[in-house]
Amino acid sequence: MANGYEQRVFNPSYITEILKAHSLSLNKKYGQNFLVNRAVAERLFRYAHIGKQNTLLEIGPGIGTLTFSLAERAKQVIAVEIDRGFAHWLGEKLAERGQKNIKIIQGDFLKLSPAIIFEHGTPDKAVSNFPYSICLKAIVRCLEEYPCVGEIVGTVQKELAQRVCAVPNEKNYSAVSVYVQALAHVRIMEKDLSPRNFFPAPEVTSAILRLTRFGDGTPFNREIFKRVVKASFSSRRKSLVNNLCAMKGFSDKKTVRSIVDAHFHNVDIRAEQVSVEGFMRLARSIEALGTL
Repeated sequence: MANGYEQRVFNPSYITEILKAHSLSLNKKYGQNFLVNRAVAERLFRYAHIGKQNTLLEIGPGIGTLTFSLAERAKQVIAVEIDRGFAHWLGEKLAERGQKNIKIIQGDFLKLSPAIIFEHGTPDKAVSNFPYSICLKAIVRCLEEYPCVGEIVGTVQKELAQRVCAVPNEKNYSAVSVYVQALAHVRIMEKDLSPRNFFPAPEVTSAILRLTRFGDGTPFNREIFKRVVKASFSSRRKSLVNNLCAMKGFSDKKTVRSIVDAHFHNVDIRAEQVSVEGFMRLARSIEALGTL
């Protein structure tokens, strides 16, 4: 654009100037840490493979550090901002620029009905510098409530990226790892983004995470799968059998042992030793019992 806002907004001094001039303030509970390294942003855009056919969902645009650059590359950007001050300011900026392919929705993405998003378009990708306070919940909500979103690419805490991508027998392997990997292929594109790439600088190292939804749908009952996985990891010191027996509606230890033995040939196996595919088979067998 003619005024070069997309360039200047990566400058922390310019951001500070905007905040002061418009009486805007950063709220720590919203996890507001703007990505200010344009080179990192450009790589993020490349990882997302954005084209003019794409409608993008952006969660937490802030002052539009990524928003206007995304709009240059895509058909449309639907940006959800919880902070009223930032949302109002972005609306004024859009009017000033005469920008037609960005829609700002003020609200909490975790509580916002998907129907409100769909009033303005059908996003096929989510690309964000995810607010640290909600990034995992936001990613899971995209996977659960927005089946039209085929790909999610964004900056997240490095620790979160490692949890999401962990495999069996790794210390970070958890219910989150299993659940997310059952819904999408996950990959860490960059794992050591310094706090210096953000303003204000967070206290953690960040990563760029990409998730690609499996195109064949979910070959299991998602709710039962989620319950089984959550119960399985409820106590890491206990065996899979003992954890599953504590799950409401499924307490017959003999039956539990029989199912676990049939699938894994080891009644003492623990959740952290079971693959995502193993949990899928386990959940289908438990579902077949009709007790949950």
